[in-house]
Amino acid sequence: MIEMKAFLKAKGLTSHPFNTFDADKEKDLGQFVVLPPYFESVFGMAEDPQAFLVLGMRGFGKTTLRKMLTQRIEDQYSGRIFCVDYSNFPFTKQKELKDVTLRDHMMEIFRLMALEFSKLLSTSPTSRKRLKVAAKEFLFHLFEIHLKDAEKQELYPKLQSFMEKLLRTYPKKQGRGLYLTVETPDSEVIERSVHTMDCLAGVLKSLGFVSAYVFIDRLDETNRTMKEPDKAGILLGPLISSLEIIQRDFYAFKFFVPAECVNNLKASGFRNDKVQNQTISWTDEKLAEVLKKRIMAFNKEGRMFGKLGTICEEEIKDKVDEFIVIKANKSPRNLLRFCNAIFSEHIEAAQTPEETISKKIVALALKKYEYSLQIDQHVSKD
Repeated sequence: MIEMKAFLKAKGLTSHPFNTFDADKEKDLGQFVVLPPYFESVFGMAEDPQAFLVLGMRGFGKTTLRKMLTQRIEDQYSGRIFCVDYSNFPFTKQKELKDVTLRDHMMEIFRLMALEFSKLLSTSPTSRKRLKVAAKEFLFHLFEIHLKDAEKQELYPKLQSFMEKLLRTYPKKQGRGLYLTVETPDSEVIERSVHTMDCLAGVLKSLGFVSAYVFIDRLDETNRTMKEPDKAGILLGPLISSLEIIQRDFYAFKFFVPAECVNNLKASGFRNDKVQNQTISWTDEKLAEVLKKRIMAFNKEGRMFGKLGTICEEEIKDKVDEFIVIKANKSPRNLLRFCNAIFSEHIEAAQTPEETISKKIVALALKKYEYSLQIDQHVSKD
């Protein structure tokens, strides 16, 4: 057995190229990501934002796509696109999926918007000075209604005199009936949500923003959808079927949804003829590009030429990359899992860091990798 660090160094790798299968944990993702041809369509135009639905099986790159869209905003649209990531659904811990409502979704989205806006104000004194009286009153209600007590205790001191003045100036209940709250009657949820969205859009426009993007992801990772990704359609249904919300001017709702839940989406009233949509798919050629770019990103010296075969024994060096792609079965995550298994098997068997990866090691890794896939299928059926 050898240490992974020693093996990687001997092969000219700066770190482990296949150490994680979770896009949110990837560092420098932009260096090796392979963007789909419809990336620009999903992003859309900042000045004319539109809703978009991305469908994909687990491990097909939904979260990677979402991260790259967020990166685009940070790099090119800072101060122009207001962005929130809605990837946690705390109400599912107390509610059955069939009992989830539009109110649940909008209260959480507005909480995230309030958090993001409070952070903006705490880091930008200029923005605070540009706010007009009506905007300040709206923000006061937004923060008071939607922020949790712990969040207020953390964020209000950072705003210091700004929040103190708001708390002194605006009565807590006056005018609050116009906004969405937990007490809003079901029949008025859409109307109050739209009013809150319009007020927020007005404030953001006054600060130079041209749109607000809401990314909805990880719907199949809740306690109620983990084993049954098709149920994500029930969870999302109340929101994605509310066209008055997701097609509101100034807003772009971008949904990253497991492909298994299409039937439940339709059952909820979702109209795919009203929302642009795209299904993620991968060819072997594109997966080969994923493997090549990832190796090149971690092999700064270029000694591997973007091929895993260069660190394998002579018998398999010209075939192993293609073999890995085929066994990945059109899934980027599977590609990473198989490569990770190969590296793990190799360091257990190798005597020196310089040893090449053998055909036997690849065969052992394949067996363990395929067994892990069987476990995944078994767990999802339980």
